[in-house]
Amino acid sequence: MPQRSSRQCRASPRRWIKKSEDLPDGKGPRNGFMPPILLVADINWCASEIDRRRARHYCVRMHTQSPENDDCFAVRQAARHVSQLYERHLSEVDITPTQFSIMAVLGRGSSLTMMELAQAMVMERTSLVRALRPLMDSGFVADEPGEQGKRRFQLILTGSGRTKLDEAMVHWSAAQDEFERKFGHLQAALLRRELFRITRDVSKV
Repeated sequence: MPQRSSRQCRASPRRWIKKSEDLPDGKGPRNGFMPPILLVADINWCASEIDRRRARHYCVRMHTQSPENDDCFAVRQAARHVSQLYERHLSEVDITPTQFSIMAVLGRGSSLTMMELAQAMVMERTSLVRALRPLMDSGFVADEPGEQGKRRFQLILTGSGRTKLDEAMVHWSAAQDEFERKFGHLQAALLRRELFRITRDVSKV
């Protein structure tokens, strides 16, 4: 393996990978083109001389994954797309998809503490408070003292909140129908099952 000076290793790899004698097995660049794998190999040769941060920078740059292979990117992109569809329908009743979901969870009948609601919504407390504020200001959601001896307040859906939920349900159903018509009813059911599996099973691992 060729020996490198610390000066060579500190230099940009693109500057000093030029000569065939600098490359493994005497293989040089063809017509001035340097295959990426050789650049990564050369970085490994200089690992003792290049600091970790620069070495990691070059390796990551050469091996950056396409968004097509990024699970997080795909899920977040799809979530934004679907959210926009539901937002368009629910804007008719001046609530967001998140606020609709909050009222739907509370509308199941039982009161919940802020922590319990945050867990049910899989939301951070600060984000939940921001979404709740307009609902509480409008009187759709209220907090009441918990059971005797407990200091935590319970969040409940008020009578006007139930009326608002019924009104919003019409527009939510229209959004649901539009999505399933475009995506497919069976595909939508399978997608829901897998997404819920992520939050219920995979996230607990």
